[in-house]
Amino acid sequence: MSFAVSMAKRMIFFVSGMNGQLLFLGIILVFGSVFLPVIQSRIVKKEAEIRQFHLENRHQQTLITFQESMKGFVTLMSGVRSYMVSNRTMPTQQELKEFLAYQLKDLNYTAPIIFSFVDTSHVFRYSFSQYEDDPGRLIGTSVRDIRSESEIEKLDAVMREESIYLLAPINMVEGMIGIPATFSVVRDEKVLGYVAAIVDFKTLINPIYKAQSTESYAHHFSVGDNVDFDRERIYDGSVSYHTRQDPGFYKNFEISEGAFLYSEVELYGLKFKIGTAAVEQDEQRFNMAILLYGWYLLLIAFVGFSVYRLLHYRKLNVDLNASNAEVESHKVMLEEQNRELQRVVGTKDKLFSIIGHDLRGPLSSIVTMMSESQHNRISPEEKMRFLAGLRDAAKQSLNLLDNLLRWSMVNTGARTLDVRRIDVAMLVTHVTDHLEVMSEAKQILLKSEIADGMELVGDRDMLSTVLRNIVSNAIKFSHDHSVIKIKAYSAGHLAILEVHDSGVGMTSEQVASLFKMDREHVSRGTRDEAGTGLGLIVSHDFIKLHHGSIKVESTEGSGSMFRIILPNQVDEVKKPAYGTGKAILEPSTN
Repeated sequence: MSFAVSMAKRMIFFVSGMNGQLLFLGIILVFGSVFLPVIQSRIVKKEAEIRQFHLENRHQQTLITFQESMKGFVTLMSGVRSYMVSNRTMPTQQELKEFLAYQLKDLNYTAPIIFSFVDTSHVFRYSFSQYEDDPGRLIGTSVRDIRSESEIEKLDAVMREESIYLLAPINMVEGMIGIPATFSVVRDEKVLGYVAAIVDFKTLINPIYKAQSTESYAHHFSVGDNVDFDRERIYDGSVSYHTRQDPGFYKNFEISEGAFLYSEVELYGLKFKIGTAAVEQDEQRFNMAILLYGWYLLLIAFVGFSVYRLLHYRKLNVDLNASNAEVESHKVMLEEQNRELQRVVGTKDKLFSIIGHDLRGPLSSIVTMMSESQHNRISPEEKMRFLAGLRDAAKQSLNLLDNLLRWSMVNTGARTLDVRRIDVAMLVTHVTDHLEVMSEAKQILLKSEIADGMELVGDRDMLSTVLRNIVSNAIKFSHDHSVIKIKAYSAGHLAILEVHDSGVGMTSEQVASLFKMDREHVSRGTRDEAGTGLGLIVSHDFIKLHHGSIKVESTEGSGSMFRIILPNQVDEVKKPAYGTGKAILEPSTN
């Protein structure tokens, strides 16, 4: 009752504060509708004037930088021309190449300049860059093969002039956009031909972009009859010999044509049109509307305060629902633990059944044979047969006890993994020596195929038990005079052990139940050897402790293959074990 009264008082307080909140909200709305548009308009106008001023300034800097780059290139060519006409003799190609390298030495200029000298009949006589001779394989070829007749006429005109001229940019097979500079070569008042020097246009345009952020301004370059070009290609319909794109190309930005500030510049006989435009940015738009955002922040703060009080009460309901969900989760957990307990009890009962059957059988055989030998006179041959039987029964009991002991120590936590590096060849030899008597009794050959020097990571005793159980199982179900192969190899970060036999094989149902403690089927070997498969179950749990797996492929009547897959890194094997419960077997579908 007191809780209900308290909640009612809180709601009354909340409702009574609503009038003040509404009044405050009204004041903010009036202020925003009357004064905010005026202030925002003035801010927008002022920022537009500032942007126009910066645009004009940037455009002038762009024009100056562009002209300086072009003049620098032409000045370099002018020096080459002076060297060619003033030298005592006409320089050779190698002399020109060395002179060009000397001129470029202090300019930190790394882009190739393709320099060609062409005679009056338009045949290439020299062609080189500062890095190689005749890069385009042009020496001895004619310009007429690669230029139109109108362009040849222009080159003829060049030979009649003394000035240096720029020609329209071209897409070059070297994978760049080149701008040619050409001039006539006159010695002793005789025209010898002309020089065409082509430089990567990107190197002349790049200074414009280095002087600014491409996120602030975009540039529109065109030449001649408004043919666009950028730092990677000229868009005149000719083939471009690469796929690179210029991120600063003006069409990459959503800018209207009217936003560009244009100027026309004529340099060395070639007309350029250069445009500059500002790229709109989110920060600029934010500055223009900063007061509007401030208004919304005030409104959001008011609404947020009101919502906070409402959410406070909703949180109480959410906490209650969370408590109910936690109770339900504990209920599900208890049910799962109960099912696991029932499974463990079933496993215990089956384990006692296995112990009773597998231990009682060999021990009964020992007692029977000893009683027979005590009360009856037996021949030496029968005595040897009895002793062999006693040995087999004792070894069978010993193996069973060994498996039970190791399995129980692991499941009770009394035994943990002793991880170390193991020589696989020694491990296999140890197991085959242990099973030598068993295999010789059926004249079965144990053959191993192990990669040289192979090692694996794990608990030597556990892995020895696993391999011994699987190989002894293979011997049990193999025919006399057959071969059992033990293979070991690495696959990436995994170590693989395989045991192949050509025995009786298994059905898919038998394969699926191999590692299940609750199976009832008792299998018998080729000499009627009996067993409930405890060794395989123990082996499966040991491999799970190593974070590995056992996979089985078997065909009834043709034999079986057991594949042990283990991580071969210490950190992987030493990860906390995730239990030794029922495993997931992945039998082959072959």
